[in-house]
Amino acid sequence: MAIDAVLAERGITDFHKLSVVSPMEIGRWLHADALVYGEVVDYEAYYGFLFDAWRVTARVRMVSTRDGHELFSCTDTRYSTNDPSDRSHRHRD
Repeated sequence: MAIDAVLAERGITDFHKLSVVSPMEIGRWLHADALVYGEVVDYEAYYGFLFDAWRVTARVRMVSTRDGHELFSCTDTRYSTNDPSDRSHRHRD
């Protein structure tokens, strides 16, 4: 059964409802050793006449379903542009 279906079966339909359930309980439902939580903490898009840019910051953390402690966490930002004058990304013959 899909993760969304298991959660929906228990009335968990949004982040708030998910955040009040312990990782140990969710681990039992899913038969999982760890859970990965992720969220987009910042998103910005810039549009110009011939130039577009995006910046996204995401946070990811892995939590043990045995005792709820955090196994891993990170936050990172990705910046990308669509600049038609930049020929470095184009295919070369």
